[in-house]
Amino acid sequence: MVSFRCRFALFATFAMVDKPGICAKFRSAHGKVFARRGAVVVTMAVIWVAVHLMLFGLVMYPFGLRPIFVKRRLLAVGVRTKATCVSSYWSEDRVSERFNFTVDGFTFSHSSSLRWSRIASDGETVEIVYDPKRPSRARTVRELNGRTEVRFMIIGSLVAMVCFNLFYIKAFIGLFQYLFGG
Repeated sequence: MVSFRCRFALFATFAMVDKPGICAKFRSAHGKVFARRGAVVVTMAVIWVAVHLMLFGLVMYPFGLRPIFVKRRLLAVGVRTKATCVSSYWSEDRVSERFNFTVDGFTFSHSSSLRWSRIASDGETVEIVYDPKRPSRARTVRELNGRTEVRFMIIGSLVAMVCFNLFYIKAFIGLFQYLFGG
């Protein structure tokens, strides 16, 4: 019986291959069989995909999903009021404006996200929608009525991540076939 040892970094164990391509068993340092090769490949693939989905969610929530949730909430329970454009900030060809509005005697400020066109000129009054529970959460009516680019970013990121994960899984399976035969 021919066998060789290969360090398996994720599980910090040794792999013992009894019959290459047929019966690859993974053993701990004490010789106890804890998994077959196929199960380890599938487990590694599932872990890899799950980690990437989790990281995708952590990255996309503040930049992609949160604005969608805020927009839905403002459309459902938002209160309309007037706001004045107090300043604008240009970054290359895009502009962001800052609006001040008053709720119950307190002044709140809202800065629009960078856009290709202006919402209002400095000093101009526009209609704004704010959350009554948290007035600092506000959007102009034009921002709420406009289409967001977030959906395209989310879909593009998901497609790229799925393609990357499929490539990784195929490469991982190929590596195991190369190392253990079959």
